Amino acid sequence: MDQFPRLPNGKTDVGALTEMAAVRPVAGAVPPPMTALEQQIADIFAGALGTDSFDPDADFFDEGGDSLMTIAVYSMARQHGLTFAPVDIFEHPTPRALARRVLATADTRVDSRQVRNVCYANSGGDRDAVFIVHGTMQLFSQVARGLGDRHPVGLLFSHYLHGLRVPLTIRVEDLAQEAVENLRALKPAGPYVLCAYSAGAPVALEMARILGDELKHLVLIDPPYQMLQDGPPPGTEPAALHLYRRTRRALALRLLRHTARVAALTVLAPVMPRSDWRRRTLVRSAYVFSLSRYRIRQYDRPVTVMISQENPALAAGSAIDTRLKNRSVINLQHRHRDVLTAPESVVAVATSIISLMRKPS
Repeated sequence: MDQFPRLPNGKTDVGALTEMAAVRPVAGAVPPPMTALEQQIADIFAGALGTDSFDPDADFFDEGGDSLMTIAVYSMARQHGLTFAPVDIFEHPTPRALARRVLATADTRVDSRQVRNVCYANSGGDRDAVFIVHGTMQLFSQVARGLGDRHPVGLLFSHYLHGLRVPLTIRVEDLAQEAVENLRALKPAGPYVLCAYSAGAPVALEMARILGDELKHLVLIDPPYQMLQDGPPPGTEPAALHLYRRTRRALALRLLRHTARVAALTVLAPVMPRSDWRRRTLVRSAYVFSLSRYRIRQYDRPVTVMISQENPALAAGSAIDTRLKNRSVINLQHRHRDVLTAPESVVAVATSIISLMRKPS
């Protein structure tokens, strides 16, 4: 700016100066770094245009894109598990803007039906079925929309859902058998892809044993770290043995806490017979009891493990480390509590599942 704007009396026009500052970029300002989703879209734009990289704030059409190339972008995005309409590229032509659009539509519901604690979508599909154990509606919707109506998709909610109860003596094997029955209601025979979040992981591992060759792939999304294998870890590594013993102690303490909690809630039952808080607390205790009794056995088929920040489930000598050797790992950029709640994390998990489904066998 060569000179400050002036009022008729010769003084600086502060109002005009403020407006100019609002619309003019600050010299040397550093744009925010790209998120993982923005980087993914930028890479797709670059691939369509045949360039090495693409600026997150650059306009696809200003950089040489045209209407025919939007079809290529749309096709490449679907291969990577991203779902948006071709018209979205015209209305949101930069990677940052299109990423915001993808996140804004991430919770768009699909045509589905719910039976008790299970949701089904694309029930008439003839391709591989996906079944999500203890997931969320956001993940379910993203996967169902991204795969299209030829892939049946099911979502099994946990028993925390309003009104559901579970016996305190239930085993992981019982939960798995019930889940398989719900899966076969979606599609009577495989191939299947199983996905499971958190405490749903041991249920999915037992489902995998029941399904055998009908299971195409298993995806564990941030599994719990306090799980034990069927016996001490192989070898005599001091760190592995220490982790095994520490996990056993931690599980024993959890059992004591929840046993005391159940006893207290039993005493309070006449006072709060219809309390949903009491029901949910008992469900949590039932899950803790079943998980404490469960032991992971050797599983040699392919497994994808998505792991959040600071989750030690893959530590050397852990149950997953020693019993699931044929695994691939995807590192998530969020903490456990945000994995299936933060929109960008939900999109990342969904796109990984969809990409896995589209890989040739």
